[in-house]
Amino acid sequence: MREDVVAGDVAFLIQAIAQAGVALERSAPGAWRRYLDLVLDGLRSQEARPLLRKPPDARAADRGEEADVGGAAPALPPCDRKGPSQAG
Repeated sequence: MREDVVAGDVAFLIQAIAQAGVALERSAPGAWRRYLDLVLDGLRSQEARPLLRKPPDARAADRGEEADVGGAAPALPPCDRKGPSQAG
């Protein structure tokens, strides 16, 4: 497992998968397994890149507040794939 993952990260990810599973169960039964696979793959230490953010303060996370993690989120690179309306 990645060395930079904390218990709160795992708890949050489990909750997110559970919510996705509930939301998708009628239209796509068992789809939550795909998201579990994605999360588990992301937790592997092999070829992991360092996380850009620190975990939120546990008390702030319990209250649903944003933690001060120092700085704005990095800009995402532009997507090089064209959507259906841009295909030519």
